[in-house]
Formats: sequence, C-alpha cells, structure tokens
Amino acid sequence: MNIRFFTAVIGAVEAVPQRVILGAEVNFSTVHWKMSCGGGSTATCMTGSALQPFSISAAVQFIQIPAQPEPVQSSFQINHREYECSGNDVCWSELCYPLTRYYTGEPYSESIAQGLLLVFIALLIAVLGSPWSSIRKAWNDTTF
Repeated sequence: MNIRFFTAVIGAVEAVPQRVILGAEVNFSTVHWKMSCGGGSTATCMTGSALQPFSISAAVQFIQIPAQPEPVQSSFQINHREYECSGNDVCWSELCYPLTRYYTGEPYSESIAQGLLLVFIALLIAVLGSPWSSIRKAWNDTTF
C-alpha cells in the first residue's frame, strides 16, 4: 500500500512554517498468496494448521507542492477592492441590507423596528456618554 500526502506551506507563525495537507492519494495492489506445501507430509496443508509468513509493505510519502505566487494586480483592481464584499471583513455597502425589501430573513416591519431600536440606543449612548455630559455641564455652568 502506498499513501501520498500533498502538502504546501501557507505561512509562518513565529518563524515556524505552517503546512497544510492539500490532498491525499492511496494506492494498493492485490497479490494472490499460495501456501507452499512442499516436503513429505501434505496433511498440514489439508488441516490448515500450517503457518507460513507473508510480507506486507506500506509506504508513506509527503510531497511538498511549491506555493504559487498570486497574480499581479493592476492599480485599478487594488483601488476598487475596498468596495468588494468578498475581500473584506466588513461589507459596508450591505450594512443596511436588512432594511431593504430584498431581505427575507424576518418580516419587514420587524427589521424596521430593530433598526430604529439600534438607532435609538446609539443616540442614547451618544447623548449620555462622557463627552456629551461634559458639554452639558459646561453649557449649564455658563451664564449669559
């Protein structure tokens, strides 16, 4: 039996290369074994009490696939990548998607209610937060 693991280095953590297994391949071959019943007595072959060793082999290989560099991007592709949702962690263009008619996860009225609740909480935090409390305090302390 032969087992091959295809690996690649995907990066390094603290200067230690990190390998990932890309795939595996298993090959095996079948062999017909025959018991050799030579000698003077064939009774042992008939009863099945004879023992004879057969060799079994297995090999494992780790094959490293070289890393392929990414294709060079043009300045147009680099400048317009920030608006692409698949390349970023945060997709700003779809921030208000639950408030549109295309969103089918919840009823539209419930999405609007949740959005208005979030806006109210954000305004409440902004008004009652520490910067605004100092501004209110300064406003109330001034005399006209």
